[in-house]
Amino acid sequence: MDETDEATFEELAFRLAMRAFGDTVAPSDAPNTVESIAKRGISRAARLYNEQQLLARVPPELLCMIFSLLAIDDRISVTFVSHRWRTISLNHGSLWAEINTADSMDFMNWQLQHSGSAPLRITAEPLRASDVDRVDLVAANMGRAQTLAVRARSDVLSRVLLSPASLLERLNITGVARAVLSHELFTNGVRWPALRELSVINTHFPHDLAFVQLLVMFPALESLEYTLYTLAEGGKDAILTSSITTYVPRLLSVSFIGMTGQLAAVLPHLRTVRDIEIRNHGPADDEGLLPLLPGLIARDEDDHVVNALITWEEVRVRFDRSMRICYAPGDEDICWILGQESFFGHLTTLALVSELPPNPFPLAPVLRTLILLDATLAEWVKYRFTWRTPALEVLCVGRHPDNMEDGQDIAHIDRHRLCSVLQSVFGFSADRRLPSLVIRNAVLEDGSVVGQPVLEDLVQTLDVIQDREWDPWASIVTPSM
Repeated sequence: MDETDEATFEELAFRLAMRAFGDTVAPSDAPNTVESIAKRGISRAARLYNEQQLLARVPPELLCMIFSLLAIDDRISVTFVSHRWRTISLNHGSLWAEINTADSMDFMNWQLQHSGSAPLRITAEPLRASDVDRVDLVAANMGRAQTLAVRARSDVLSRVLLSPASLLERLNITGVARAVLSHELFTNGVRWPALRELSVINTHFPHDLAFVQLLVMFPALESLEYTLYTLAEGGKDAILTSSITTYVPRLLSVSFIGMTGQLAAVLPHLRTVRDIEIRNHGPADDEGLLPLLPGLIARDEDDHVVNALITWEEVRVRFDRSMRICYAPGDEDICWILGQESFFGHLTTLALVSELPPNPFPLAPVLRTLILLDATLAEWVKYRFTWRTPALEVLCVGRHPDNMEDGQDIAHIDRHRLCSVLQSVFGFSADRRLPSLVIRNAVLEDGSVVGQPVLEDLVQTLDVIQDREWDPWASIVTPSM
């Protein structure tokens, strides 16, 4: 009998003994004695069994990495799986370092006890002044905080943010009821030396301080998200007047939300930042039309546009080494960018849905993939110019899944209209055929016009694909037509 069989036999014997003594009139201490022996036997059998399983051979470090991917409730369940898992998980403080003020005080204190000295990841959304114990707990542990997401009014923000936090690397602040950052935050220069990511939303900046006084508080900052339209009225130097990297030299990405005029004023000072995102909330009542894209895509001459997506909702431009995104662009922005020769000079992939420019598209000498997110092709049929795209290899025509009602609204493409566009706009013919035509989330209607070329005369390969998970931008940055 090997060790496994012996353990199984012991377990069975002790279980039978326990059942027998449960129905006996033996002295009261006898069942307890046997029960104790039985439990030890069962525990030993279980331990021997577990040690022979594959998971028992997984190193503790790897197990903790796996546990860290679980939700907090599942991590607690892990502690009941086996003695080994319980010991490993409870001894790994980082697993219990995610503090959420929506949980009970008892549970948060339990987490603080078992997290040891591990850096804390705190979520306090919302954090109310009436929750005194929770506010005090967050403030008291800011010295251990590595990340903090807080949504609160001014008084609570002050109570929490004024606490020393030398380890803080990521901070998300969302103001409630026109919250204003405390003036005291800006009195001691560098406050968060390790901070790399900062998001300040719906939170006002003190009106008598310069915006750069916010920036100097975190010299290691790499990512900034800020709501410009919440800068207090009459703010001193509310908009930048020099390059933002003068104050935060490591800054790699920024996201600004604001009115058109505010965004237009700040963009010239962001040119040295690698990635920029702006969310346009439209012009103020006293503002005229201010194009944003000229300032947004201004880059060094050796950093060229390679991919782009242009729609009414957003413009995404990917350079060799950087990225630019504009949400809610104006009509003047779309018109401007579609007429820029420098924009099309190195462009290799473009997804487009918009009104076409009144003048010819500039030459696109290296454009290889074009995605037209207008299955009707109505604008293209009326276009009176030829677009020179000598390197075009793939033309994709179809509908974005987001524009399909319940995923069932499949567009119908007229073959004759498509042939007309291929010939008149792109110059394809039986002698110069398009290498690849892809129809996505649409179907080609049957029929042709007598005496006119059929689609198969103009393209080498034709694919019709229904894909409700299709993401045009993802297909641009990681091509897989």
